[in-house]
Amino acid sequence: MATLENIDCAQTLLGSPAILWPLISHQENWALWFAQTSSDLVVGKPFDLTITYFPTEETNIWQAEIRHIKEQVALEFTLNQPDLALQTSVKFFIRQNNDTIFLTVQQSGFQYEGFLHALKIRKERKRLLKFWQKALLKLQYQVERRLGN
Repeated sequence: MATLENIDCAQTLLGSPAILWPLISHQENWALWFAQTSSDLVVGKPFDLTITYFPTEETNIWQAEIRHIKEQVALEFTLNQPDLALQTSVKFFIRQNNDTIFLTVQQSGFQYEGFLHALKIRKERKRLLKFWQKALLKLQYQVERRLGN
């Protein structure tokens, strides 16, 4: 069985594989998951995420896209598993006010409290905020270039 200690948590987002964050399922079918992508993340370009669930080590592919919605950068994930008759949608809206990163979660199939609980358990909150801050700056630059053309 895989353990959390042997997972390589890359700290970069654009241009290299990145473990994004853990999340605890409120249905307790699996304890938590990690999302990893090997794709370059570009605003408006769909990409695949490989999701690994622990402790089962089961994996699924999510389709994801980074979108610019109402002056915010949004990560939108959808998972469609016909075998399990499961369809889940998760949207993360990221915006910055001075030095504060705001992460708003709209989801079906997961609970917001579970997300925060997972962050506390892994003591990753500070690292993830830095991660999102860097990602946000890069994505905002892409959005500005795109809107400027």
